[in-house]
Amino acid sequence: MSDTAILERLGAIEKAIGQGDRPLNFEEAARYLSCSKSYLYKLTHRRLVPCYKPLGKRLFFRRGELEAFILQNPLKTKAQIEGAAIARVALGKAGAPC
Repeated sequence: MSDTAILERLGAIEKAIGQGDRPLNFEEAARYLSCSKSYLYKLTHRRLVPCYKPLGKRLFFRRGELEAFILQNPLKTKAQIEGAAIARVALGKAGAPC
């Protein structure tokens, strides 16, 4: 890795650390979610993602709430699905009359 690339990366890390818990504006939130501004607008309009509108016009977001939004609907692995199916079958047979 070149010295220039290292310095650029270090600058990006310093910038991210310096932002801390500062609220994100609309453009920053769209970048954080890796989505278009129009899609983020749809999410806020439908009230699917938490946001703040302190002065009635500009929207602001908290990183933690955006992260919770991203992680709210996990997909189960095949192993988890198979384990749940086995447990359900075992419980169903145990509870059935002979």
